Amino acid sequence: MVGPGTGVAPFRAAIQERVAQGQRGNFLFFGCRRRDQDFYWEAEWTELEQKGCLTLVTAFSREQEQKVYVQHRLRERGPLVWELLDRRGACFCLAGGRAGSRAPTRLPTWPGCSAPCASRLRRGPEELPAGHCH
Repeated sequence: MVGPGTGVAPFRAAIQERVAQGQRGNFLFFGCRRRDQDFYWEAEWTELEQKGCLTLVTAFSREQEQKVYVQHRLRERGPLVWELLDRRGACFCLAGGRAGSRAPTRLPTWPGCSAPCASRLRRGPEELPAGHCH
């Protein structure tokens, strides 16, 4: 799940429900400008991480000279993201954004995945042929 800024709101309920059902493999990429100003539900995310129910990856764009956004964190963890999507049956969910946001307009190509594969994934996992990207 990728929830930049207030886009994280719908994922809070989804993660709460998954945790209540005993599902522990929850990944959340969260980004905002500053940790101390708009890190929504930080205490809740931290508690879920400590319990082993959530893996939280953050990007705070204004806390260093070079801006860092969630798409940078996604790219850094590309092999993990691909493992989750390709081998563990995960879904990629994105919420939020605003006019002028820097959200990527196309899916990145991960190591071992061709551009045509990424474009098929954009249409849905059922579009991927058996044995793709291996």
